[in-house]
Amino acid sequence: MLHSQHGRAVDAAHIAARLNISDVAAAVALDALAMSELVEVMPGVTGPTYRLAPLVPELTRLFDELMSAYWNGRVELLAEIAGSSIKRVRFHAHQLLQEALRMERTNS
Repeated sequence: MLHSQHGRAVDAAHIAARLNISDVAAAVALDALAMSELVEVMPGVTGPTYRLAPLVPELTRLFDELMSAYWNGRVELLAEIAGSSIKRVRFHAHQLLQEALRMERTNS
């Protein structure tokens, strides 16, 4: 979200509105990013404002790689997450079915 602002500082309410989350949740996340030295906190009219500003060149490089992976590999990433979730659901459903069959045999 901050990447799309091209260095412009925005407040937590702006980010919250764009992501459909609470202002508090946005502020907490932005403060965490500031502690990781990815985001610069600056005074604003109604409270702090934030802008993407990695303080260490290595963070800039890593952030650029992360953004590239996000923009170029979203489908693959989501497919991996979804596939993993489906496998877990199937595994647990199989376990529940086996347990139910064991209980039925025991009660018969």
